[in-house]
Amino acid sequence: MALLQSDTARIGHPPDNPTEDRVPEELASGTPQGLRQALSALIGADQVLHRAIDLVRYASDASPYRLIPQVVVTPRTIDDIVALLNYCGENGHHATFRAAGTSLCGQSQSDDILIDVRRHWYGMSIEDRGLALRARPGVILGHARTFLRRHGRRLGPDPASIDACTIGGVIANNAGGMRCTIERDSYHTVRSMTLVLASGTVIDTAQLDAEAAFMRAEPNLAQGLLKLRAELIADRALADRVHHKFAIRNTTGYRLDAFLDADTPLEIFRRLVVGSEGTLAFMGEAVINTLPAPGATCVTWIPLPSIDEAVALVPRLVALGAEAVELMVAPALEAAAQAFPGTPEYWRTLDPKAAALLVEFAATDNAALDQAEAAARALVASANLLHPLDFTRDAEAIEIDWRIREGLLGIVGKLRPEGTAVLNEDVCFPPARIAEGAHDLQALLIKHGFLPGVAGHAAFGNLHFTLTPKLDDPADLKRYGAFMDDLVELVIDKYDGSLKAEHGTGRNMAPFVRREWGDKATEMMWQIKKLADPHGVLAPDSVLSRDDGIHLRRLKSTPTIENISDATHCIECGFCEPACPSRNVTMTPRQRIVIRREIARQPSGSQMFAQLLQEFEYDGIQTCAADGTRAVACPVSINTGALMKSFRQRENTDAREKVIYPTGNHAERRFDQIIGHSAALKSVLDQVELVAPTDSTVLIEGETGTGKELIAHAIHNVSQRLGRPLIKLNCAAIPLDLLESELFGHEKGAFTGAIAQKIGRFEMADKGTLFLDEVGDIPTALQPKLLRVLQEQEFERLGSGQTHKVDVRLVAATNQNLANMKARGQFRSDLYYRLNVFPISVPALRERREDIPALVSHFVKIFSHRMKKQVDSIPPETMAAFQWYSWPGNIRELQNLVERAVILSRDGVLRNPLHKKKPDLVISSPPRTPTFQSSMTLDDTNRTVILRTLEQLGWVVGGPHGAATKLGLKRTTLLARMRRLGISRPITQEGTEMVGMATESIC
Repeated sequence: MALLQSDTARIGHPPDNPTEDRVPEELASGTPQGLRQALSALIGADQVLHRAIDLVRYASDASPYRLIPQVVVTPRTIDDIVALLNYCGENGHHATFRAAGTSLCGQSQSDDILIDVRRHWYGMSIEDRGLALRARPGVILGHARTFLRRHGRRLGPDPASIDACTIGGVIANNAGGMRCTIERDSYHTVRSMTLVLASGTVIDTAQLDAEAAFMRAEPNLAQGLLKLRAELIADRALADRVHHKFAIRNTTGYRLDAFLDADTPLEIFRRLVVGSEGTLAFMGEAVINTLPAPGATCVTWIPLPSIDEAVALVPRLVALGAEAVELMVAPALEAAAQAFPGTPEYWRTLDPKAAALLVEFAATDNAALDQAEAAARALVASANLLHPLDFTRDAEAIEIDWRIREGLLGIVGKLRPEGTAVLNEDVCFPPARIAEGAHDLQALLIKHGFLPGVAGHAAFGNLHFTLTPKLDDPADLKRYGAFMDDLVELVIDKYDGSLKAEHGTGRNMAPFVRREWGDKATEMMWQIKKLADPHGVLAPDSVLSRDDGIHLRRLKSTPTIENISDATHCIECGFCEPACPSRNVTMTPRQRIVIRREIARQPSGSQMFAQLLQEFEYDGIQTCAADGTRAVACPVSINTGALMKSFRQRENTDAREKVIYPTGNHAERRFDQIIGHSAALKSVLDQVELVAPTDSTVLIEGETGTGKELIAHAIHNVSQRLGRPLIKLNCAAIPLDLLESELFGHEKGAFTGAIAQKIGRFEMADKGTLFLDEVGDIPTALQPKLLRVLQEQEFERLGSGQTHKVDVRLVAATNQNLANMKARGQFRSDLYYRLNVFPISVPALRERREDIPALVSHFVKIFSHRMKKQVDSIPPETMAAFQWYSWPGNIRELQNLVERAVILSRDGVLRNPLHKKKPDLVISSPPRTPTFQSSMTLDDTNRTVILRTLEQLGWVVGGPHGAATKLGLKRTTLLARMRRLGISRPITQEGTEMVGMATESIC
């Protein structure tokens, strides 16, 4: 091995055991040679992805399913698509189209040919003076929104995945969103399409002779559709049922209302393609009608004591013209309060029966918005509000409110036990019965041991909820299957609702289409599929399946990997991918974690294990930008770059370490997520380096928002347990009656609702580190059991007499004064002394002000990249305001205010978000700052700070009283930075000013 060559084998096997669903050995050499050669000859070798790592990284999407493709192709043209479909028909293959991979029900999975239609299928243009948008399927919906905004227009669909999903996926699933009424969805707003049928026929439905061309090219399909239309119209009862079923959101099965809304074969087929999930045709382009964009918007929360009282307001709010009315129940609000800074304080103490509505009004101007707001206040004047209405028109505040509503998936993803999946389900009830449906849905979730957090689009009767089963555990899989059976019975038999409102049928609900629609309607759907795709080329088993158990098969396990920056909690949603610089070069952050999970599934000695490690070196590790921008888009805030950096460090050989890092403490490189060089922060990191190699318990103390969790990560990363699990639990976020089960686990039947065995956090953390945040919130009744496991490293699960031995290193954190709590009898003294072995106090931000410029620059970089804004200068008065504000919320508050500043910024200049802050929160007499230009770059700001410090200290660089110490930098680091910034000391010799270096004093 060359001296500087990385040794990928050194990153080793993740901390989990091989699983049954691992990729088989025969795919270690990639795509079968015959298939690879045939497709390469057909569309070009550069468009055929055939390596083992390619097949594995495309095998996973946002759904709980995992099918391993035989090959992945990236066609560039319609002709390529035609050639691929013809090849499938002639050779007995089938194909599935994949765009963003954000679909939740398995509809973008394939075990044969997977066709990527995102990479080379981007492009859009304005049509009809902005009244329509022409777009290719790979256009990201959020990009289309930004593109249309300058024309005062928008699209109807606005799903939570708007910044990741594509136009093609939105149309294929008929996705909705928060403000998307039925009249605004793709079925009603798509004007025309260019379609490629399974036979290879290409039709542009906008052409004047399109109907005649369709009849000539596809006579059986055209005539068959007309026959089905006549059959449906003749059956008045079924026709009425179709109207009834599509009066609410419904993406279960095919759009039978197409036969009632159109009377020509091609127009019927065009409507059928919407929501067909790529099973009837490929959409190469679409023209979509747009809507006027509002000139002004406001939102407010309406909290009420019960779901019934909240839902009672919904129809009247809709009648007032509310753009969106979202329902969140108390458990979801409480979880959001723990996860999102700046949420209303009263959310933390809501009664579990309470609920709130997030209501948005939009209007052409502020005057019209004033009227809407006044009408809403009058409407709720007599309601039993838990908190007064607080309308806001601030763009940042509105975005934060919507992020809270959309962020439940990330909250659950982050807090769920390791090894469990995240399934985001949605159903639709008749809007008039949504309160009753929400109660029944919560009861059903509780019955099967799932969290009863329910939220959704109240105006449409559409509710969402999240399940976290361990899909590779037969008992938990059985629990999930039983829940699904009960859910179908509830939604269909009691409410005649929709089993899928906006997520699509996929594999997930395909077995239940007949249950929802009945025999005759389902057979009509099968006839549609047979007419459009007689050879079963397009996405078999999606939408329709003869396999009644397909929803419980080919589910993916979630093996534990290194928990650096919460990587092991990745939900594989794909929200990160558009922000990744390497997405079109090698792979995306989601795919990097997918590959690492597959490595965990493989035995260490397998050929597939070795092959993936070898290919992962360049594709996964070397080409990762590791700039942290992915974390902003991630619902779980995972920084995949930090994980890749840890791999880069671990794969270094000893010789390579000596060449690249001949001096210095290597552990320092493991603090790359911690920003700052102040003496206060350096003191903390020195303590981390001191205690990390031991197994001693650490107690991290500090105010809320100071970064205690990052310090816990640093301790784990510098310890000998790096590479083993880092398990986290926020003790304040778990209901008291569930905390014992979360910590120690329980056996089936241990208490009401314990329908399956559960592994606790201590057991998950075996051989690794357990981080208990807000440890002061652990109830006194539970503290003796925690003390025992710390002292004896053993415990019993609830409902079991069997003792389990573990090897766990505990790191605890609190923002409370445990010593005072001990003195008041609120915290056991023996547990306090056991936790307080090595206390580390994290300084408040106001105690490390010299770190603020670096933190501001860091957050500006992240948020400007995410928002696609160029912010390259910070006015001195803005930086001064940041430096001398008192920061009661610490770094978390700083992060939020920088985000606000980036949102407000124009012309590349960062706005000052603190100008409206209360005067008493700002230090009254900050030191004098020198005169600056009206706008400065980040380098200018750093240069000015260094110059000011040097001038104050008489240009002394080193020593305890030098500028390096004052700035919290090493002397060598400061000197290097001075050289880069062109900083030198003016020296006068014989009356002539000459340039010389600053004094390196050691006094």
